[in-house]
Amino acid sequence: MYTGALLAGLSLGGASHAAQPVRLVVAFPPGGPADTLARVLAKELADELKDSVIVENKPGANGAIAITYVMRGPADGSVLFLSSAGAIAINPALYPSLPYKPQEDLTPISLVVHT
Repeated sequence: MYTGALLAGLSLGGASHAAQPVRLVVAFPPGGPADTLARVLAKELADELKDSVIVENKPGANGAIAITYVMRGPADGSVLFLSSAGAIAINPALYPSLPYKPQEDLTPISLVVHT
């Protein structure tokens, strides 16, 4: 089963992205289903926002590398995170010393896919 979620760092409200393109960080390598989904989503999001959306792949550690990268970015809504349930639900249950707490550090935007 694959569940994809689109998340962002806190402080999304009223953010303007004119100064920089939106980055969509994907917790999986290029060429796979999540990457393909991210690229389709990025195009639609770019059309809607009238702004560039750049897909960045940060695979590894069941999403922990990508989520840590997102957490180090600006909390203005310009960095989005596409992940499976692994990084946001499973990792916190398995690894108590993660450098992030999804329920506190991220703002959910949308469920993207559920199979």
